[in-house]
Amino acid sequence: MKRMQEESGSALVMVLFVVLMLTILGMAVLSASIGGAQRAETRENDVQSLHLAQKTVDEAAAAIGAGLAGKEDISPKELEVTLRNVVTQIRQQGKKVTTGFNVNGISSAKGEIVDITYNNMTVNANDHSILYHLTITVKATVNGVLRKLKQDVTIDTFPDFLKYAIGSESNLIINGAAQIQGNVYAGQKLLLNDYAYYKYNKQEREKNTVFPTLAHGSLLNVSSIHDIQYQEGNRRLGSNYIPLTENTWPTMYPTLLHSTDSELLQIKDKKKFVSINLDESILDKLTEALGTENGRDQIRNNIGHLGSYLLQDPTAATKFLGLRLPEKPTAPDFPTDDNAKVTQDYDKVVKDYDKALKEYNEKLAIYNKGLDELNRNLMNMNQSAVFENGMTIDGDTLKEGLRYTEEAKRNGRWLVVDGDLTIDNYKSQPLQIRGNVLVTGKVIIRGQVAFDSTMFVMGKTTIEDATITGLNQKELVLISKGKILVNRYDAFQNASPASLRAFFYTEDTAELYGVGSAFLLNGGFFSKGDLTIHAVLGSATGNGSTIDFSPQTEGTSLKRFEVKYNEQVFEDQNTSLPRVRQVNISMGALQLMPQD
Repeated sequence: MKRMQEESGSALVMVLFVVLMLTILGMAVLSASIGGAQRAETRENDVQSLHLAQKTVDEAAAAIGAGLAGKEDISPKELEVTLRNVVTQIRQQGKKVTTGFNVNGISSAKGEIVDITYNNMTVNANDHSILYHLTITVKATVNGVLRKLKQDVTIDTFPDFLKYAIGSESNLIINGAAQIQGNVYAGQKLLLNDYAYYKYNKQEREKNTVFPTLAHGSLLNVSSIHDIQYQEGNRRLGSNYIPLTENTWPTMYPTLLHSTDSELLQIKDKKKFVSINLDESILDKLTEALGTENGRDQIRNNIGHLGSYLLQDPTAATKFLGLRLPEKPTAPDFPTDDNAKVTQDYDKVVKDYDKALKEYNEKLAIYNKGLDELNRNLMNMNQSAVFENGMTIDGDTLKEGLRYTEEAKRNGRWLVVDGDLTIDNYKSQPLQIRGNVLVTGKVIIRGQVAFDSTMFVMGKTTIEDATITGLNQKELVLISKGKILVNRYDAFQNASPASLRAFFYTEDTAELYGVGSAFLLNGGFFSKGDLTIHAVLGSATGNGSTIDFSPQTEGTSLKRFEVKYNEQVFEDQNTSLPRVRQVNISMGALQLMPQD
């Protein structure tokens, strides 16, 4: 009996001990659960406050963009004042960002722009490129959890067209085997075809070939995947295009673009495309060259007779130098009438001829002296100038080309050709053209030319049987209001073509052919209107009324239309580039700031 009582007492102690242990364990689990929930809530608030702070930074950047977007045009010189005004307005508005988080009807989450600081404007002494730097500081609070962020912002006024190897603000139409190394832009539709269309001996023809090739690392920029359309094996140009979709894109892009880059597609809002304003850019450059803003409206009003106005502008701080070809005298005709020899007038005829010949030789000496002086001036230009009555640089009369000094080119000195400009050189040594050139008429470029030049053309441009190289590894940037025709470049040559080191931009439409011709464009081509490209592969030989082509095999060694993007243009031609209709806003890395 006594033993049973002892065992009962032991069991009671054991039960009490177990109950105590379970109670302690339960309390520990409950405490851990409560602590975990609190930590999870704190972490959630922390993440949400971070996201809200980032959203507030985005709102600040959007406010800066909106402040600049209302401007019709943005002059690089005026941008600093404009930015300061925009920053002041945002500060005065006291922008805040809220969400739907509420506690008892009171918002428990809010973001606020603490400050937007305009830091400075930096100028690269080598190329005069201008960048504007701001810093955005924000704070966000979610259920009492505070986060502060800052982000640097860089603004520039580089025109977007110089960032692409090929592009159009309208439709980009690629018919056949164009080879493109660099980014591509289509503002409206990108239309792809495996047929090239061309005209030969006044007959419209077509050639079945392959789809274009977009090199590894290149990006395709469109406003929507549905704007990419194609037709295959169809000779009816412009009909039956098939739009791509999110489902068909993964299976079709390797065929349509010969690419294995799954991330090549970039969706870009065309409203954010940085267009140029060529008319206002021309006024920018001329007023810069004149050294005054007061004559801007007068220049605009006298654009029809620009050359004569610039030479006599009364408001100019820096005078334009007037240049023109000296007038070449006409040689007298030698008396050839045999009957005059037997007449008493013969001696008088010869005497008059001798007198005219003497006068001609005197005028010729003056002409040659003037021509030599003009050529010497053109070889070492350091002043803005007007070349009157058009200009022909042919390696003969104007013997060696045009060369502004590096300093004058960098400091905004311009040669205005009042009339047409023809650069025509078939000699083995290229003509050298260095400088900023504005042409009031049309431009024709033929033969061998080496460029370090930005050229604004108010008429149309023809590049015909030309080889354009870079002077000192630089290039030509040609911006034309009229059409640009690139005609018979290395026509029917079946070896690798010479490089055409240039960027071309036209406010009109453009059509390029790599069918009978062969292109290697080291730079880019961009149009405001539709840009159409026709290209085949391999050899092409004129044969009577048609062209004979080699088999259209992918990977063939001869590419008849090839574009390789050249990003060096920003550094080489920066100070001569045109004004834009909006700015580029680049965001730096987000930085987490310590709490106060």
